[in-house]
Amino acid sequence: MRVGRPPFKSGHVDGLEGPGREKERLRAILRTLSGDIPVAEACEELSLSRTHFNDLRTRALQSALDGLIPQVSGRKRKVLEVEPGEVERLRHENLYLRDELDIARVRTELALVMPHVLREPVSPGGKGSARAGKSSRRSGKRRSSTTRDCASWRGPRVRVRSRGGAD
Repeated sequence: MRVGRPPFKSGHVDGLEGPGREKERLRAILRTLSGDIPVAEACEELSLSRTHFNDLRTRALQSALDGLIPQVSGRKRKVLEVEPGEVERLRHENLYLRDELDIARVRTELALVMPHVLREPVSPGGKGSARAGKSSRRSGKRRSSTTRDCASWRGPRVRVRSRGGAD
């Protein structure tokens, strides 16, 4: 004598989703496979010919087998359609932006290492200049460089003075 629950056999079909007619056909197929009823009796219950019943059984078993084949987990990949010139344009834009990033890094390093290079030049003649009339010597205070100084930097502004030698 077996211990445990009795097998549901074709009763498992009741918990499936689907139309009643197809459930009845599946239940008959399972009962013939388990040996509960002969194929002739199942054909009579379903009002089908033996050939049609065998075709239904083969399709049901093939579908069950196909459902057991392992699939790739997750969502299917989306295939993006890209215009032919778009990839090349994006490649050029990427190179341009990488160059701009390198330039910004160099500017930042210059601002940190040599803040005096990034100062705004004194306008000639002193018109409108805050430093008009003042000595050309630097005061004791040094202006710290900020990110704003780096962002507005347009290139090195270097004054070259001769030291009395022949140029």
